[in-house]
Amino acid sequence: MKIFNFGASHSQGYKDLSVQHFINYKEWLDKPFPPLWIEILADKFKCEYETFAQGALSNQEILFNFTEQLSNFKKGDVVIIGWASRLRTMWIKDNDLLSMSPHQSIHKKVESDIPYIKVEDTHRALIDLALYYSSMIKNEHFSV
Repeated sequence: MKIFNFGASHSQGYKDLSVQHFINYKEWLDKPFPPLWIEILADKFKCEYETFAQGALSNQEILFNFTEQLSNFKKGDVVIIGWASRLRTMWIKDNDLLSMSPHQSIHKKVESDIPYIKVEDTHRALIDLALYYSSMIKNEHFSV
C-alpha cells in the first residue's frame, strides 16, 4: 500500500524550504520540524507516501496533478485529495491556462489585465482544457 496525497498548502505541509514563510517557521521553531500529518498517517499504516500538493493551487490544478498520476495507482493504494477554495481558479491569457498561485507570475497582474472568456468564444485554451478533461475520463485507470 502507498498513500498518494494531493492538494494545496494544507496538504503540502511546511517543509519546502524554497518557501520563505516555511524558512521563517523553521527559524522560529529552532528545532527539527514536527512530522506532517501525511507522515504520521504513513507511519501508522507502515507504508510509503508521496505528496503532489503545492501551496496556492486551484482545484483544477489539483485535478491535473491527480490525473497525471493515475497510471501509478495500484490496487490497495490510498488517494487523499485536499480540495482548495473554489475562489482559486485558473485564467486564460495569451492562449495559456495560468494559475493565480504565486508559483506563476500572473498573480502580480491586476484583474483588469486578465481577459474573461464569454460563452460564445471558442478560445484555444478552453478547447485544450476540454480535451484534457476528455482524456482523463477515457483513461483506463479512472473509474467511478
